[in-house]
Amino acid sequence: MKIDKIYVINLGKSFDDITERINELQIPVGIEYHVWPAVNGNQLVSGEITKPYSWKQASSWKIQSDNEWWNRDMLPGEIGCMLSHYEVWMDVAKNGYENVLVLEEDFKVQNPFPNQELASLPEAWDFVYLGKNNVADNPDTRINDHVSVPGYSYNTHAYLLSNAGAKKLLSTDVANNLVPADEFIPSVIGVHPRKDLLDLFKVESFKGYTFNK
Repeated sequence: MKIDKIYVINLGKSFDDITERINELQIPVGIEYHVWPAVNGNQLVSGEITKPYSWKQASSWKIQSDNEWWNRDMLPGEIGCMLSHYEVWMDVAKNGYENVLVLEEDFKVQNPFPNQELASLPEAWDFVYLGKNNVADNPDTRINDHVSVPGYSYNTHAYLLSNAGAKKLLSTDVANNLVPADEFIPSVIGVHPRKDLLDLFKVESFKGYTFNK
């Protein structure tokens, strides 16, 4: 698989710090990386900055729940994070990149770049977690020696995305139905425990995976 571009969503890290982290990836020579300016959620919510598109929290996001994340409005940082990823997806779709690697500024390299695992992906894939935390009692479902379908999981600090996948994510109109990125991706894949979020975001054709390592 050829990766066309690497995005590093960055709010506060120095360029030298990001370059050092990128070098630790030991990616094939010639892949361009772009330090993508993150949306500052505090400045956006306060009105200090604006965006050329509409955005708002999903009306169904906040519910009565024992889960502390679900019974409050989104924090400015969560809004900024979600819209940062959204803007990357728009750029992928706009420029026609076939496959990209998306990283958040604080990503850490714990394993070699997964070249062998990449070769084991099903042909029609949209999204692949390169790191995540499974929520309790939501295991992944293994489909081969290297690849699984993810269970309900948190973290969007490192993932692969195809052009088709970016367009499917954008088709949900998530900017006008904001939920945290950690909750959005499992909803699109169809593994979120909340039916209301599945009804809002699930894309039947969206193929999300994770590596077993």
